[in-house]
Amino acid sequence: MTITETQKTAQLAADAAVSAAEAKQYMLEAEQGYQDTSAAAQQAQDAAGSALLSKQSAATSEENSLQYATEAGVARDEAVTAASNASEYAQNKFTFYKTASDPDGTIAGLAATTDGQSFWVAQGPDALSAAWQYQNKAGVAVLQAKQPGTAAITGTIREFPTLAAAQADADAGNIPVGSTAYYRSSDDSALAVEVINNAGTLQPTGRKMPSQNYINSMIITDDGSPIMTVNDDVGFRLAALGRDLLQNRAIHAEYDDTLEGFIFRDSVGFIIQQIGVPLLSDVDDTQPIVEQEQLVTKALHAEATDDVTGVLFRDSVGFILLSVDGEQQSISDSDSADIAKRNSDNIAAADAMRAEINYSFQRPVFDINIIVTYGQSYSNGTQGVPCLTREIKDSLNLKMLGMSVRPLNVHSGSTFNPVGSAALNNLVAVNQSDDDGHIMTDAEVIAASPWSNNYGESVDIASLQMWRTMQFQQNVISSDSRQYVALNCGVGGQIIENLEKGASTGFYNRIISAVTQVKGIADAAGKTCGVVGLLYLGNEYNYDSTKGGTTDRVAYRNKLRGLIDDFISDTIAITGQESVPLTLLYQTGGSYTRDVTKMSIGEAQLDICAADQNVMMASPNYMVTGKGGHPDANGYRWLASQFGKVLHRVQDRSQQWKPLQPRNITIKGTLIRIDFLVWSPPLKFMSSYAIGTVAQDYSARGFRVTDDLGDVPISSVKIVAATVVDLELSRETSGSVFVWYGSETASGGCGNLFDSDGTISLSNYEYRPDLGERSSANITALVNKPYPLNNPCVAFYRQATSL
Repeated sequence: MTITETQKTAQLAADAAVSAAEAKQYMLEAEQGYQDTSAAAQQAQDAAGSALLSKQSAATSEENSLQYATEAGVARDEAVTAASNASEYAQNKFTFYKTASDPDGTIAGLAATTDGQSFWVAQGPDALSAAWQYQNKAGVAVLQAKQPGTAAITGTIREFPTLAAAQADADAGNIPVGSTAYYRSSDDSALAVEVINNAGTLQPTGRKMPSQNYINSMIITDDGSPIMTVNDDVGFRLAALGRDLLQNRAIHAEYDDTLEGFIFRDSVGFIIQQIGVPLLSDVDDTQPIVEQEQLVTKALHAEATDDVTGVLFRDSVGFILLSVDGEQQSISDSDSADIAKRNSDNIAAADAMRAEINYSFQRPVFDINIIVTYGQSYSNGTQGVPCLTREIKDSLNLKMLGMSVRPLNVHSGSTFNPVGSAALNNLVAVNQSDDDGHIMTDAEVIAASPWSNNYGESVDIASLQMWRTMQFQQNVISSDSRQYVALNCGVGGQIIENLEKGASTGFYNRIISAVTQVKGIADAAGKTCGVVGLLYLGNEYNYDSTKGGTTDRVAYRNKLRGLIDDFISDTIAITGQESVPLTLLYQTGGSYTRDVTKMSIGEAQLDICAADQNVMMASPNYMVTGKGGHPDANGYRWLASQFGKVLHRVQDRSQQWKPLQPRNITIKGTLIRIDFLVWSPPLKFMSSYAIGTVAQDYSARGFRVTDDLGDVPISSVKIVAATVVDLELSRETSGSVFVWYGSETASGGCGNLFDSDGTISLSNYEYRPDLGERSSANITALVNKPYPLNNPCVAFYRQATSL
């Protein structure tokens, strides 16, 4: 169809009308925005007039249509240009920025607009939003919309074609340290591999996304093979379950096509009984049923019954075909059932533990959140030189009072005298002299003996770094205005009687002094302040009766309970907070353990944790490296990573943490069976460094058994299920039987039993001879690798129950 000049003119006129309307709208926006855009608005108004005139002329004079159409097009272009200029000018004019005096940018925005007008506030380059739009409603800035920023966009980048591509993106800053990503796997069994940014390098987390090929391989197919088999260590089949097969030590039943029924065989393979379809009633096909106490198929109905200690086999109508009495089973069969039941109970208990939520203690909701560390030499980093944690991200907002977490008067005095001025400085580890508390240079550390009692790395520093980093990852944030302040008030070589409130040493008052100083800083700045935690590590000297302190379990428990209660009361009185601080202990042990006290100190600490949900045990200490009595710098940071992991689970996830510990111990004949409460099953045996530099694997894995006659030799220690350990004894026992783990006699206060927690530590083991570290710390199995954070079993002394 040919378009006439008249139609062209009409079309151009219509376009001109639209352009005129758009120009008018832009003009109105410009006029609404502010007064100084009048020139741009006038230009838009003139363009709109020209466009309208062109339209009218086109309608009345078809002869001049081409000329008018041209004029309309020009007018429209001018209108668009003018409107664009007006809009751009308005947008630039109404964009404001955050400043120290205008923290959210709305003060300037409200001042420059009138009621009903809108303005933008830029949020900064690292924010999730590039800008926020507000509307002035009667002098109040009301948020209307948000424009995504670079951080929000990069936060969604998580899948890459190759590891190299992912690493390149991490190098570009799009995958922050501690964040995870996926890359396509070249292995057909996996679709993608998860990696985590560990100090700038992407490393596998061990988790993979399965491919369809792998899933297909797991789908049960009707090829006659068993659905599931259970084999021993050398591959012999112990049990099997299939569409046409049921096999274990007690029974072997298989479907036979020629018989159209089941054949029952003994353990050697001889036929015991045949049950064919002709014995069954002619009824409708039976759908297979597999339940805890019955198995139903077309050819077989087996069920457990109270009438016999075994299984009844019925036909499809219900008549009994065969009764297998459980009394004919061997002891090993009974053991298998017992192990399975106990393991199931233990796993259920662990599930309930992990699901339990605790909201009763103080969370870090203040502007300034204080964590106090107190105790003996393990608390203040004695022999922790050379320090390793020399730089912590500013964005974590971790602080200390003065130039060290410790006071200048590290081992004396009743007040906390900061190193330098009483100001909050960025948290780092420093080396301090045991003589006068001054901060040592690296040259001084190198010149001193590595066995000196100078102070360096301490548990509080890396634990706060680990906790805060995991907190940022969980909340998907890169900064937080809240400050976390570490105060280390520990004093080495002290029994609890010297650390408790009211002692003549006055050491306890250092806590009050330090907290009061930080509260004063907060008040002066108009900020809120509270104490959120006590990290308590100490009382090795209470295992030693020559030091003058109690070694009695009940007496020590009462004293530690009193110290914790005093800490809660005194800190709440200073800060005015409502909730009690969390108390996190480590279990005193290692080479300081004394069997003569029946491991009284470590057991008393467990008693308190069991009785108070706001007191928890982070870990024993025997797995880490050290200098014999004390951890070395890596050992302190290793233990700190464990504390940081627990602080995250408890403070950020509100979980009721419990360490690996026994639930139940029984003895029958020469077999001791122990049930464990396991946070991350299954149990496993691992080497321990026993506060030294040589990996230790103990013959009985850290276990010891005694009875009325003395020590009972252990012939074997086996993990028989994910949460169950069996000890086989070399002789019959007499009288009361006690099981020890981490005893002085058998393993020097250490052990080899751990769970399978796969948490990756933030820090790696570092060997720094350039800073004065001794050569024995150069451990190939550990250097430049994350500290293992499998949870070690607590030391214990418990009586076994006879079956």
